[in-house]
Amino acid sequence: MVLTALAAAFGVVEAAIVVALRRWLDPAGVVFPAVVMPPDLLPIECGREVATLIVLAAAAHLAAATRVTRIAAFLVAFGAWDLVYYAALRLWLGWPPHLDSWDLLFLVPVPWFGPVYAPLLVSIVMVAAGLLARRHEHRHGPFRVARLHIAAVILGAMLILASFIAPAHGGMQPPARYPVEWFGAGLAIGVSAFLHAWHRNRCASQRQMAPEGAFSTAGAPTSIAPARGAPPPPAGR
Repeated sequence: MVLTALAAAFGVVEAAIVVALRRWLDPAGVVFPAVVMPPDLLPIECGREVATLIVLAAAAHLAAATRVTRIAAFLVAFGAWDLVYYAALRLWLGWPPHLDSWDLLFLVPVPWFGPVYAPLLVSIVMVAAGLLARRHEHRHGPFRVARLHIAAVILGAMLILASFIAPAHGGMQPPARYPVEWFGAGLAIGVSAFLHAWHRNRCASQRQMAPEGAFSTAGAPTSIAPARGAPPPPAGR
């Protein structure tokens, strides 16, 4: 809860900075969000973006004890930060007008562009995955992830990042077309890998909770001994 509150507060701060930059560099909102920054301001803005990610990662590290829970906490924090950021922009500027509006997502290491629905979907998935993983660790123990799951998530993330970075060719203008097929494939691969890992962990936890030799749904006999002093079972015909 505290981590989510911190992430939400940073989302508000991020939106406030964007509002201030727009009123200074583009008062009429003609070229927003593709605002060209002065050369001396660009490295400062890039440093601020990196610093924000470091703060979120450090807070997630302090909020959890294991590697998996720390990653899960970071997913929740990043997703909450991004969702609150867009909500604040919508409240203060009435922007974005549409979910398919172009947005300048990041500046590090090169400008990222994408329609607003893309980072929103990624953030929702990150929050959901992080919450599910943390809930499993809290209730059933370690959330185990196979190497194949990690490889699939990395592949999906690379496709999503490529959809943001490659079409713009490092420029400060949105590309002519967003490669939604790259984004969709990357999101599907990542979500499928996580759901498969979550299903395997859930099945493993259910097997651990089931008592050895318990009755099956078909009425198979149990190996559990009757309670002391219980009457013997009636003889069959």
